[in-house]
Amino acid sequence: MENSSTIKILNGGMYKEKIMITNEPLTVEEVAKVLRVSRQTIYVLCREGKLPHFKVGTKLRFKKADIDVLTNTTQGEVNHD
Repeated sequence: MENSSTIKILNGGMYKEKIMITNEPLTVEEVAKVLRVSRQTIYVLCREGKLPHFKVGTKLRFKKADIDVLTNTTQGEVNHD
């Protein structure tokens, strides 16, 4: 798979491989953890047009590349102005 990477995880003294798909959309919860803010803040930022997102049905999703750009640009800080 060209859009995936493999990492090894130590689990009970044994390594197991986990494939991470890099183009999978992120959830609200995942983005909140990355940005170190609450889920509610993520919803507010989306509503204000400050956080790029798209919907899958009624659920908000985020491109990992967009979040990576945001975290690299702000160096961990979100501008709430």
